[in-house]
Amino acid sequence: MNQSKIILLDVDGVLADFVGATLDILGRHDAKVDRWDFHENLGMTANQLWAKIDGAGHDFWADMPKLPWADELVEMLMRGGLTTILCTSPTLSDECNSGKVAWIRKNFPQFHRQFMITPCKHLLCGRFVLIDDSDDNVRKFRQNGQPAILFPQPWNSNMDLIANRIGYIKFGLEGLGML
Repeated sequence: MNQSKIILLDVDGVLADFVGATLDILGRHDAKVDRWDFHENLGMTANQLWAKIDGAGHDFWADMPKLPWADELVEMLMRGGLTTILCTSPTLSDECNSGKVAWIRKNFPQFHRQFMITPCKHLLCGRFVLIDDSDDNVRKFRQNGQPAILFPQPWNSNMDLIANRIGYIKFGLEGLGML
């Protein structure tokens, strides 16, 4: 088992379909999501968007659909013997944390005691490698001297790589000597 580095695997946008769940509660399946601040594509402010999400409560987070590649990504990390911790950022809603824990327990029960909920991923230093869909989270992590891999999504700078998301992550981990 590779114990030299620990994978911090983001949940929303990597394993859980945050964007799809958000468009569901807004009734806006027609919306184009091609940037991080997609609330602007919806004609909303960030505060308006988060008020809708937070208003949906615990169930919004607990019932979020799993993304189609989530199992394959987790299986690849496990097959590689990589210690993995799910790492997700909370909102300001008190119900967000309990919903995220419920989602983890339902969708990836093997991680029921291997997760972190923190808005400060970039402060986790040491033996960690971050896999995240946020350009900003990856940039901050790297600025602290830590390796990070940007998970390809239409809303980040790796958007041209979405056809081979898992292959890209595998390539990145191989480049770090982890697989």
